[in-house]
Amino acid sequence: MIREQIYRAERRRLEGQKSRSRLPSESAYPPITITNVLPAQATQPGMSSSPPTPEDASICSTKASRLKIAGFRDANVQAYCDWQQSQVANESWKDGFRKACDVALGDGLDLDQIDELSDPEYFKNRGVKWGIARRFVRDIRYWVDNFYCSVDGGESD
Repeated sequence: MIREQIYRAERRRLEGQKSRSRLPSESAYPPITITNVLPAQATQPGMSSSPPTPEDASICSTKASRLKIAGFRDANVQAYCDWQQSQVANESWKDGFRKACDVALGDGLDLDQIDELSDPEYFKNRGVKWGIARRFVRDIRYWVDNFYCSVDGGESD
């Protein structure tokens, strides 16, 4: 009888140790499987830890669409510059817009290219005042949408 009590106590002790040292997979409950799924999306530059690829750069620099303007490209640049000058009274500002126009025409840039580039630094680095350069680059779509009138009556491409 004492022997049986000792055996029972020993069994309880061993069973207690077993239940405390059980792995989660040996639990009385069925296992739970968790699967994390994220929706597929394009990686945004700056969000990735890897350096940007040329494809990332082209995504950033691509505008929604080309400008819908007809006529001679150089004449459109001149018409845009004339409009910019008509928006200011200060002669030095008018000179600044003339300088921006000269830079654009001298470098063979049309309004579509300037809009696509969207870089006032380009003009600033060529002697155009910072504010004039910013306005010159930024206002192109506004001018096309609100004031543009085909210079030669040609068709837009």
